[in-house]
Amino acid sequence: MRVLALTKYPRRGPSSRYRVLQFVPGLAVRGIGVDVEPLHDDRWLEARFAGRHPGRGYLLARLAHRVAALARARRYDVVLVQKEILPGVPDAAEALLARLGVPTILDVDDAIFLFYRGRRLLEGKIERVARRASRVLAGNAWLAAHLRTYNPRTEVFPTVVDTDRFRPPARPPARDVPVIGWIGSPETVGYLADIAPVLADLARRRRFRMRVVGARIAVEGVEVEALPWSEAGEADALRGMDVGVMPLPDTEWARGKCGLKLLQYMATGLATVSSPRGAAPEILGGADGRGVGLLADSPGAWHDALARLLDDAALRHEMGERARARVESAYGLRGAVGRLAQILRETGG
Repeated sequence: MRVLALTKYPRRGPSSRYRVLQFVPGLAVRGIGVDVEPLHDDRWLEARFAGRHPGRGYLLARLAHRVAALARARRYDVVLVQKEILPGVPDAAEALLARLGVPTILDVDDAIFLFYRGRRLLEGKIERVARRASRVLAGNAWLAAHLRTYNPRTEVFPTVVDTDRFRPPARPPARDVPVIGWIGSPETVGYLADIAPVLADLARRRRFRMRVVGARIAVEGVEVEALPWSEAGEADALRGMDVGVMPLPDTEWARGKCGLKLLQYMATGLATVSSPRGAAPEILGGADGRGVGLLADSPGAWHDALARLLDDAALRHEMGERARARVESAYGLRGAVGRLAQILRETGG
């Protein structure tokens, strides 16, 4: 079986890496070959993180690259579209695939339909794309509920992590000062800044350090270690933390989040504190986390949750063990590969 995967990014883009690219080796073992054609290359992400635009020449070249990939679509059994084929333009490409009769799977792991509300010619684009798709995979229940209105063949396909790569340290760390950590990008570090006052207040009464991977931030009274992100180094960077945090605002965009960083923390055996947004309640198994992690929805709740974990090393260890088990049982790559293979075969007929 042959699959054409039209991703938005190459490996450096986390959504493409975790929603598509990490599955390619496991699918190959099951007799499913996947040709991955990203819309953007690494220059796009480098420019975005630096606050630059890559230029018209770059965009025209990538458009030509995508059109060439679409021209080959009928050679494949299934086309897997991550998010949309051409962002910011009407859905003519998706409509063409439907007219050609190519079985198509739409994969959505962000509330990208919000981008097009109130925009002439683009209003309802993602909903139209979902309606035409043979099948829709949504990264969390909130996204699935919205898209199922337009396509009943919509199901939750959560983001998963490779538990062989993200794993706890071989020996429990012997740190005198606990480390609160966050992983993300310069675009999302503002979410961490939202709890900076809580962190500053905690630092007046307790000793801890911060480790921030992929971005930079200053917090009053807190020693912050900023590490550059790399795919090769992210797992080791997480193993240098004791508590992982995932703050998110109460917005529709946040409700579409699929909890990748939360899964990375948990697979590494970290205790976690998260806002109750997006996939977080699903991942943690309920509103109270059931001992897998803590949910916090106000500055006071964030303060109490972090103070509790900073003060109790045994609790951090126990919670980290339960979190690791939760990811292994429900959010691990090994199990998800088989499910995706079945979906592709069913769709390709």
